[in-house]
Amino acid sequence: MKFLRIVSIFALLTLLACSASDKNIEKKFKTVDDITDDMICESCGKNLIKNVSTIHIVEMNNGDVHKYCSLNCLAKDWNKLSEDVKTVLVMDAKFKIFFPAKDAHYVIRDTFGRSKKETTAYAYQNPEYARRFMKDFWGREIVYFHDALEIVSGKKL
Repeated sequence: MKFLRIVSIFALLTLLACSASDKNIEKKFKTVDDITDDMICESCGKNLIKNVSTIHIVEMNNGDVHKYCSLNCLAKDWNKLSEDVKTVLVMDAKFKIFFPAKDAHYVIRDTFGRSKKETTAYAYQNPEYARRFMKDFWGREIVYFHDALEIVSGKKL
């Protein structure tokens, strides 16, 4: 009987810990102020502070957190991460706050560098701001998270 109580208490504590950590990443990353100078992109090694408008934070089911400077860098790792992803947060390009990427309106924009064309994606929580950015900065289209991932990666994910 005592063993059953101990097991029950352990199970309850485990459930409480899991439910408390559900919003853990959203508590830790709220605004651009939560990004420190020592945080770097796990794909390209850039300092995240230099790309604040396009930062993505990925929380895995096991609690690991991965940080990316852009959707382009996240797309490079998406195939190996996607099965175990719990939450993806993205920085709102206008207000510099984090919010769930599943709620984002991504403006797809082509830029032309010295030697190649690059497709970038800027996320907005408010669709009106996304439309304004698209109009003012020659965006190509507005899409949701998975479509934006496919566009920047150039392949079906």
